[in-house]
Amino acid sequence: MTSKVTRSSASELDRSNIARAFATSGSVLKRAQGVYVEDEKGKKYLDMTAGGTTAVGYSHPRLTKALVSQVSRGIDHIDRQTMITEKASELTDELKTFVPNPLAKGKAVFGHSGSDIIEKAIRLVRFSTSRPVIVSYYSAHHGANATALSASPTLKEMGTNALSRFFNLPGFMHMPFPDSYRPWFADGSNYPGTANIRQRKKWFAEALQESYRELSPDQRMLVEYKPFEPAFYHTDIADWGMALLLSRAAGPQAKVLVDTGHHYATQNIEQIVAWLLSEDMLGGFHFNDRRYADDDLTMGSIDPYQVFRIFHEIHFFEWETGERAHVAYMVDQSHNLKGKIEAMIQTVAMAQQLFAKAALVDAKKLATAQKNCDLVQAESLLQDAFATDVRPAIQDWKVSKGLPKDPLEAFRQSGYLERITKERATKNAHSVSSYA
Repeated sequence: MTSKVTRSSASELDRSNIARAFATSGSVLKRAQGVYVEDEKGKKYLDMTAGGTTAVGYSHPRLTKALVSQVSRGIDHIDRQTMITEKASELTDELKTFVPNPLAKGKAVFGHSGSDIIEKAIRLVRFSTSRPVIVSYYSAHHGANATALSASPTLKEMGTNALSRFFNLPGFMHMPFPDSYRPWFADGSNYPGTANIRQRKKWFAEALQESYRELSPDQRMLVEYKPFEPAFYHTDIADWGMALLLSRAAGPQAKVLVDTGHHYATQNIEQIVAWLLSEDMLGGFHFNDRRYADDDLTMGSIDPYQVFRIFHEIHFFEWETGERAHVAYMVDQSHNLKGKIEAMIQTVAMAQQLFAKAALVDAKKLATAQKNCDLVQAESLLQDAFATDVRPAIQDWKVSKGLPKDPLEAFRQSGYLERITKERATKNAHSVSSYA
């Protein structure tokens, strides 16, 4: 004997019998067709939540016919790992016509869900590369099993969510999703009279505005400047003032990008940073160091005090305003002579130290010294902070996070460089390249 299930009883049964990760709409659905779902009262809803399994719509005639045919043959749940079916092979053969080489020469792996495929992909890439670490973005969602959740740091971002510690398998690293779009311009001219500078300014403004219109609401455009090279008579965006004007003409999501190497010798970069912060126009940095021009040397190798002063201006701005500066940090260096991985580890360690040193400046005392015109006290606050050895504190922090106390030494002892050098030498034995 069966009883008729009403809307209220269906909702009650759902609440008492089915565990859900998300809140429901409360509607009891009866049927679906195309892009619409229909409840028991005949009210239709445009389905905006459908996943990949309904990409062609609900109850598509061809899909329904194929599903009925396959189910009626009784082989819809055959284990494809141990047995062969015609349809799986035919589907793979057809899929190869839609993918580019070399994927078309490969083989397919089937799964029963997105979570399942993500787990298989992670296993495959770890096995084929011998690299255990998987990098994923914050706020990403890759599935519901433990492996997929470890690659989906949304739970970890909730902070106090008790579930987060259960879905954090080793071998996963997470990073913010990049929200900044940086067009690179090195255009200009090499000889007087060979270009209409005003016309080129107009073209740049129009081109940036056209690119700006393609930004999503959460993206930013960062406009970079450079005084010379490869153009040597005039560069279209030669300094921060030009970049500022073009950014404002493009729209409020456009900001200025400061490359520390893109300045004339002895230029006060931290003053530029302070001005851009005050105008809410500082978008980000390309960090490097230099001796003469755009040398792209390792950050802090020539003038670490300058980087310290830049970080200080950001800290001081945040203290004065009570606001967090929305600044994107990037390393833009040329590792032609130093080992690339070692140089990057060295750079990150230097950035941590200089950022921590800048945070030691007593902003309240500094503001008072500036107000009282106490030059020696004000300067000493910066010098004392810069002279402080912050390495022990940073090392303690690393240990508390389960990280190597000395990352450079840990890398050298890992044998990773020797292993990949051997692997890549064998792989590239027949290729010729002059790229550094």
